[in-house]
Amino acid sequence: MPEVPIARTIASLDQALSDDYIQQIRQRYLTEHPHVAEDRFELLLFELKRYFAICSVLKSVPMFSDEVDGVWHEMIMYTREYERFGSKLLGGMLHHAPAVQSVPDPGGRAWFDLIYSYLFRLHSFTPIAWGPFFRHPLDNTRLKELQSLPEEELRRKYFREDADPQLVSYLLDQLTHQSDRARSLKGAGRLNAKQKLDLTNPAYGVYFAGLMVMYSIYHQDTYAMEMEEQLPRDRNGDGSSASVCAASGCAGDSGSGSTDGSGGSGCSGSGSDSSNNSSCSSSSCSSSSCGGGSSCGGGGS
Repeated sequence: MPEVPIARTIASLDQALSDDYIQQIRQRYLTEHPHVAEDRFELLLFELKRYFAICSVLKSVPMFSDEVDGVWHEMIMYTREYERFGSKLLGGMLHHAPAVQSVPDPGGRAWFDLIYSYLFRLHSFTPIAWGPFFRHPLDNTRLKELQSLPEEELRRKYFREDADPQLVSYLLDQLTHQSDRARSLKGAGRLNAKQKLDLTNPAYGVYFAGLMVMYSIYHQDTYAMEMEEQLPRDRNGDGSSASVCAASGCAGDSGSGSTDGSGGSGCSGSGSDSSNNSSCSSSSCSSSSCGGGSSCGGGGS
């Protein structure tokens, strides 16, 4: 798999999110949530930054984690700093739309899992923050679009105009060729043995994203059973803070649709393997679980 060209997106996020602002958020969050250890806050911030990175590329990104969303909420309490952050990152206000009620969105969750896996390496805290990955198939409408629409039309439909063109081209290449890879997997016959992959393996996300697309295309009706046979037993899923099939997000002023953006140094394709690794804190990125409640969008276009 080619290296993910996300360095410029991460650099833009780092420039928009100052150290002083991060320290304010940290202090406020830990004061408002005294039961949360600082190490856990750093990991939640790590995931929120990944979420913002995705938001800076896609027009619409649901938020699937109540806990990650909680850090975002504390950011908004510093009005001027938050407005400055959105302006630097997206060219306008990054609106947060809290979920009034949980709206089931398994197709949205599958889309989130796919994009997250293309951009970031899953680490041990990822399913704790967002809930289990790859539990839902891509919906038929999106599959047909990815298989039939020209790249330029997909670009206009799903991606922000001001997103890094190199990163957009990378994602489009992954998306448009995934069905070919799925066809090859199917042509090779039924998988005879479960791959010995877990979250410590850098190929984990990409491998299961490929299976997700294949089963979505060829085994939609039995998707859950097929994936359950292949996925390793998830020790963290039941303890996740993410809503199972509902999400929230963000929307913005002068843009088209909603967006998110994030990143952190050293987060392009290799996240952290340890849920306690401090490198996952203020310098990296994020992911989700199965539906939409709040979401993000805004800024330029």
